[in-house]
Amino acid sequence: MSRYIVSIKFLDKSSVLKQLDIFDAIKELGTFSIQDQRDHVYILHFKSELTKDGMDERLKELTGPAGLFNYTVCGFD
Repeated sequence: MSRYIVSIKFLDKSSVLKQLDIFDAIKELGTFSIQDQRDHVYILHFKSELTKDGMDERLKELTGPAGLFNYTVCGFD
């Protein structure tokens, strides 16, 4: 299992309900805990079976054409 730090910044146009939907979808990628949250930016410590490229690809799909959030994936394992 790989470990990552994932930074997610929700854009102003995303509602709280949409943010919760996104977190529900992210749960399917592995387990995570929120380590910090400020100004619509969440820092997640993540454990997943996905590779870094796989995690990046799946998060890209979740942003969708509306671009509801920006993200960064950093592996530390």
